[in-house]
Amino acid sequence: MKRIIYLILTIVLPLFIFSCKKDGLENFGDRNALYFDGISETSTLDSTDINFSAGADDKKDSIVKVPILLMGRQLTSAAPYEIYIDPSSTATAGVDYEWKGNQFSFPAGVSSDTLLLKVLRSSRMLSSKLSMKLEIRPSAKFDIRLLTREDKRKGLTMNLYLSDIPMPPDGWVTTPQLRGYDYYFGTYSKKKLSTTVLASGYAEDDILYFLPLGYSGFFADRLVAYLNRMKAAGTPVLETDGSEMKVGPYYL
Repeated sequence: MKRIIYLILTIVLPLFIFSCKKDGLENFGDRNALYFDGISETSTLDSTDINFSAGADDKKDSIVKVPILLMGRQLTSAAPYEIYIDPSSTATAGVDYEWKGNQFSFPAGVSSDTLLLKVLRSSRMLSSKLSMKLEIRPSAKFDIRLLTREDKRKGLTMNLYLSDIPMPPDGWVTTPQLRGYDYYFGTYSKKKLSTTVLASGYAEDDILYFLPLGYSGFFADRLVAYLNRMKAAGTPVLETDGSEMKVGPYYL
């Protein structure tokens, strides 16, 4: 009986070990690597959009959490590492963001850490989307060669895009498949939406709720009537750039 059990083990155990290797189970030993995880806001694995236009007008900055993940065993003592900002970045330190240098320390006894990036709401973001590329550099303790999978290698860099350009709500812009609200309202602006609130007497959230239900004409009619009254009174409604507020081709 013992001989039978021994024979079974000699056959099954090597197969089990081979299966583990085949499934990609790795033993990193004392080696480690670091990589970026996804960031809050609108993000994919290796990029994130920070847009101030969706927030309050008096908001001057935003704290963005940048998660760093550890591959391998947890450290027994903190270890230094470096994150560089690629020179191709168009965002400027001290003007568009605040970042505490390139030197950081990954703490012991944890599998993740979070860095804080302060994004400043600069006037440059009103006219263009600024870029900021973060890159984890190899160091004595952290070996980027451990990141053999493609998705993990992407995690060595993080692309951030900073802007204050108003983003229209879903369904506003006309596409080849669907006529958007711009057919009635024209080009989106935050001021146009707030003027529609004033003209209709409905709250912004209510307007955005009813628009997908087919009420574009209902709210646009009230906006047009208000704009015509203000223009007739000699006080036309202007956009933030000083141009007269216009509506969509339906009313032309």
